[in-house]
Amino acid sequence: MFLQKGIRGADRGMEAKKKLITTVPVNLAKEGYQFIFTREDNDECKKCKIRGACLENLTRGRRYVVKDVKQAGHTCPLVGLEAKVVEVQEVPFTVALERQRLMVGATLSYTPVDCNWKFCENYVYCVDNSLSQNDKIKILEKQGEVDCPRSFKLSFVLVKP
Repeated sequence: MFLQKGIRGADRGMEAKKKLITTVPVNLAKEGYQFIFTREDNDECKKCKIRGACLENLTRGRRYVVKDVKQAGHTCPLVGLEAKVVEVQEVPFTVALERQRLMVGATLSYTPVDCNWKFCENYVYCVDNSLSQNDKIKILEKQGEVDCPRSFKLSFVLVKP
């Protein structure tokens, strides 16, 4: 498992469903550390005895926060670094949705904004946000209006998958 981006922030609105166990590099194994999971699978990973916990418990592109650091450790055969076993929890995150689809508390099927303007500062909220077409999301809160250069009527919302 590799960590793509370190993210710091509040973990509001999370409820425990089941314990998610994975590994993170020992220097990042601290309660409160947030990351986006990116699945990097290769021949070394296929032979690893803890592959299931490391690569198969989390969803690629989703954000997680370390909730508890366990005593157990492991040396990652892929990168040769020491990793710790940790309990993580999925973290709500911000996306942009069309205003007419917005109702706080609602659970809906996600539809990305129909925009291909990849250099827009909002693109990571509107399209490239780790969600796929028809993923179920719950809208937790409205966070404000999007200043869209293409005049889409959008709002920032905090969601959890």
